Amino acid sequence: MIWAILVSDTAKRQLRKLKDSPRYELFARAISELAESKDPAALGTFKRGSGLRCYAYNVTGSFRLLYTIDRKNRTIILHAAGDHKQVYGKD
Repeated sequence: MIWAILVSDTAKRQLRKLKDSPRYELFARAISELAESKDPAALGTFKRGSGLRCYAYNVTGSFRLLYTIDRKNRTIILHAAGDHKQVYGKD
C-alpha cells in the first residue's frame, strides 16, 4: 500500500540541512518505508506531550521523524526531522 507524503516547511528545512550528511540516506529510507507501509502508525511511537499529537519514527540513535497520518486521504505529513533536541526542542 502506498501513502502520499507531504513535507512541512520545517521538515523540508531540517532535511535540507542533512543533505550532505551520511544520515540523509537513512532519513530517505525511513520516509520510503513509511510510504510503503501497510500501517505507518505501527512504525512509530505515538507522542502526546507538550502539545504534540504525532508519531515519532526512530531513524537511528537520537534521530527522529515526527509525522501525523491522514487515513482518509492516505497521506503522511512529516512535521520534523533531526536529532532529539531539534525535533522536540529539549534534551
